[in-house]
Amino acid sequence: MGSLAGHVLPGTFFLIYGFWWMVTSLWTHLSSKGIQKPKSKREGSASSVTVFLEYRREHGLSRKSWLPQMFCQRVPIEPVIKIVLPLIGIIAEAFFDVENKGDGPHVVAKVFRVFDSDGHLAGLGKLHHITMYGAFAVSGIIDIISLFIKFPRHTSQLFLSLAFWVEGVLFYFHTHGRDPLNIQIHWILTVLIFLCGTLSLVRMLQPTNLLINIGLASSIFLQGTWFIQAGHILFRWNKKNWFTHASDSSEDDGDNHEAIMLVSACFTWHLILVSLFLVLLWVIFHLMLRSGIRLKLSRRRQRARGPPTWVDADHEEQERLISAGIESAPKDSQSATVELQDVAETAT
Repeated sequence: MGSLAGHVLPGTFFLIYGFWWMVTSLWTHLSSKGIQKPKSKREGSASSVTVFLEYRREHGLSRKSWLPQMFCQRVPIEPVIKIVLPLIGIIAEAFFDVENKGDGPHVVAKVFRVFDSDGHLAGLGKLHHITMYGAFAVSGIIDIISLFIKFPRHTSQLFLSLAFWVEGVLFYFHTHGRDPLNIQIHWILTVLIFLCGTLSLVRMLQPTNLLINIGLASSIFLQGTWFIQAGHILFRWNKKNWFTHASDSSEDDGDNHEAIMLVSACFTWHLILVSLFLVLLWVIFHLMLRSGIRLKLSRRRQRARGPPTWVDADHEEQERLISAGIESAPKDSQSATVELQDVAETAT
């Protein structure tokens, strides 16, 4: 992970995972509010708590670490994400490496080894990254197995929380002996990771709580954006002398302080943008569900009104007379004239 690509890869995983949690959390909450039906005039509509309990029983939220899906409900999309994307990360860390050459960094094929040719420890950073990916892959595997075998309650959720805590412990000791800028960037990331681990534990008690689910989704998504931002700061912007003083520990504390302040401000921008993105998703889903509800209501009203009213009035009158046992009257003036002539001839 000691390169820009090494930070973009896990950042992409957490972006996809966090976005999925945002979508499922908001959609579950808004759609569950939309299915409330009034039982009677006295009882009124069902409360949100009742609806969430129905969702919880229907989708087994107390036994799953993921929320109901908007589509393809028979396919466990989230467990597949937690298996496939970390597996790609493990392959990249174990069989490829980035080497800096004269014309820039290049990706080369290189098998990971814990010990070098002299028998000394080497590449422990890669070991940390492989362990992080493996923890999330194990969580996804447990999710898949739980679909066929009944585990004790909260087992799937516990392994998801374990994955975040494993990641947090690894990154807490990831910056030992590094420069202040590097430590500041990874310290922010570590706070986000431990926040995800804490929220995933609390979610065991309240799996349908909107604030907990949205908080977990936002923290995961922020991990993704900050991973990518950290890669740009450490391996792209730093080479353009934007953070030269902060990355050099021999400089005075004033220069380090200025760069760290800029990093902190950058993180707050991420926080604000992610919050606005959540609001945007809320508005989009609200409009989608409201338009869908209006369409259903219009169809119900049309069915309640019966067939269209463009049927010919004469035809309706004829049907009424036939049902009463009375012959229908002549349809036009020509037939009426013919009948009058027949009556006159009979009279003469």
